[in-house]
Amino acid sequence: MATTPSILLLESSDGAFQRDAPNPSAHRMDSLQGSGARRSARFETTRPSALSVDESMVARHDDDPVHQDRRDRFCQAIVSGEELPPLIAIGVDCRLVDGYARLRAARLLEIEDVSVLVQRGQ
Repeated sequence: MATTPSILLLESSDGAFQRDAPNPSAHRMDSLQGSGARRSARFETTRPSALSVDESMVARHDDDPVHQDRRDRFCQAIVSGEELPPLIAIGVDCRLVDGYARLRAARLLEIEDVSVLVQRGQ
């Protein structure tokens, strides 16, 4: 089975990806902070099946050529060893909120573990 590649890219507030942020966890945590709620975010490695996923969205993406292309590009990137941004999940149930194309690529390639940035409320 394939393994999860290293994740060194982080999304900034403007949607661009940065390499080697001085404090990657803090960088993403700042953008995940909710209004007034105390939250923490951390990187975790988990099985894709452990995430709470809106499967109807996965099905819609699988039927859309634009999303098929994104999934296929992520598959190619994973196979060639490129670094990808982590999936983003929130809550105690690890509900996926960002990274559907990356998740679909991981499923297609039967990757056992994926990197996820999880934000849980406290």
